[in-house]
Amino acid sequence: ITEADAAKFSADPFISVIFSPMKKGDLELRMLNIQPYEAFAYDDCYTTSDFREYMRIGFLNSAIEYPAVIQGGNIVAAANPFTISTSQEAIEQARGRVLCLGLGIGYFAAMASLKKSVASITIMEPSQDLIDIFTGCIIARIGCPAKVEAICCNPLQFAQNQQNIMPYDFIFTDYCSIDLFLRLNGERCYFAREKKMLSKLRTALIRQLYKIYK
Repeated sequence: ITEADAAKFSADPFISVIFSPMKKGDLELRMLNIQPYEAFAYDDCYTTSDFREYMRIGFLNSAIEYPAVIQGGNIVAAANPFTISTSQEAIEQARGRVLCLGLGIGYFAAMASLKKSVASITIMEPSQDLIDIFTGCIIARIGCPAKVEAICCNPLQFAQNQQNIMPYDFIFTDYCSIDLFLRLNGERCYFAREKKMLSKLRTALIRQLYKIYK
């Protein structure tokens, strides 16, 4: 368990904006908070040399607010410390024409659009309501809207066609899909939850071996 830097998260340009509540369909954008000493996952899991996996748990010594999208009382997307931590490397690597498979709350897309080295960002997202929240309330307040285009479609089906992804210089996804991970894994692709995908692959392999040798 690690004490995270509350000042660092509070100073993040995305979190520092207080978004007005917005409803679209059954989705609602609103501000949530993390209370002092409340435990939360703050980064991707880590794996030891003997393949033991541990979640990185953190806490803050002061409260912070962050925007989240709620559906039926459940958080479906959020710009919380976990999202911010697991997106930083991808934001640094983003360049040229960027393809974003899945929108989430739009943290990666908004922050990457601020980079001079990023020419455009195309987002493939199946939820039109989530797109409307992002374009109507989020990207207009943080990011460069002129660089960003969001299209309502199935990202997994879109990525199955190699011709669809060829024009892009960098591909970002946080979908936990083993098939997508194996199909796109490469130097121009970034998986926000790559370690989780590797964990799922190890689990699948172990289960397959168990079926063979049991």
